[in-house]
Amino acid sequence: MDMANTLDIPVAELRAALQQFRELEQEAEQVRNAVDGGVRGIGNSWYGQARTAYNAEIDNWLADYQRMVAQPMTQLTNWFQQMIVIMEDVEAQNS
Repeated sequence: MDMANTLDIPVAELRAALQQFRELEQEAEQVRNAVDGGVRGIGNSWYGQARTAYNAEIDNWLADYQRMVAQPMTQLTNWFQQMIVIMEDVEAQNS
């Protein structure tokens, strides 16, 4: 059997992996919320240009987080969910 063209992973393992990724996604979001709240609090007493510049830096950081962490994690969990549906459909057709 050519293993290069075969995916032999039980659906239950994919479901477990999907659940782990969802938990990691939630943990990452909790950290992001804590950091966001903490760093925004640093500049609470600042006004004018200093506050505007500081907020812009925080917003850039959040955009980087979305681009590098949140969006890829969402894509990964969506991919796992799609694989599970495909495998369940194939199993249903072959049973």
